[in-house]
Amino acid sequence: MHKNIFAFFRIVGIFAAVGIFVSKCFFRSIIKGHDLDWALSQRKKLAHFLIRRLRINLTLTGRSPQGPVIFVANHRSYLDTVVFHQDHIFLPVAKADVAQWSLIGYISKITGVLCGKRTDKQGRRQTREAIADTLHAGKSVFIYPEGTTHSSPQTIAFRKGTFIVAAEQGFPIIPVAIEYRDPLDAWVGNDSLISHLFRLCMKPVIEVSVGLGRAIYSNDPDRLLHQTQKWIDSKLKETRTDRKLSLLYPESLPSYSKDQASWPSEITIT
Repeated sequence: MHKNIFAFFRIVGIFAAVGIFVSKCFFRSIIKGHDLDWALSQRKKLAHFLIRRLRINLTLTGRSPQGPVIFVANHRSYLDTVVFHQDHIFLPVAKADVAQWSLIGYISKITGVLCGKRTDKQGRRQTREAIADTLHAGKSVFIYPEGTTHSSPQTIAFRKGTFIVAAEQGFPIIPVAIEYRDPLDAWVGNDSLISHLFRLCMKPVIEVSVGLGRAIYSNDPDRLLHQTQKWIDSKLKETRTDRKLSLLYPESLPSYSKDQASWPSEITIT
């Protein structure tokens, strides 16, 4: 029973922090106008709070790139974006569904979320243009080309739009592999957000591995897509193999480690 009570108060704290963040962005935009840099910095602070609150033990391999890039990741959970904010500032690309309501759409805009529409040709073109404009403005973009969360051991089909932008505009793709030590931490199927979050809040620690690959350049979107997906699949397999050697969950506070020695040089695909 005490675990349930503890989890309940952790959830209350999480929603309170998110509410405060949204309120601050909302009222600041009304009073002082939209300030994207400020909003992104505040969202990173929120992510740090959530990582501590959820007792996330994050292991990051690879070195953070400089300059505007396109982060391309596999998709396991709503936590993916949170854990990636540990060391990075970026604009995530979300489904256009979140912007269907005027208030939600406005909040997405002022908090630095790009809402992409995939259902028609014009919507996909507008999404690509928004990504390109963001990159040319000096901001990085984070996207899940799979379009949905899943627990498959390898990636599922990638949508091509992001790779078209990278090929045409000359921006690098940074492949990102995200894996949870406990497969049940993935948010998939018909599981509700509240029930899934409640289970997470009952755990002593959540272990997440995030791997960053080399910067990939090419003027061929098909090759970009293939190389990116190949790297992510290989890293996911490697992570699962290493995870089998791990001991039980530690009872200590979450830790954070980096392995930058393995960072390879960038490559160009011709």
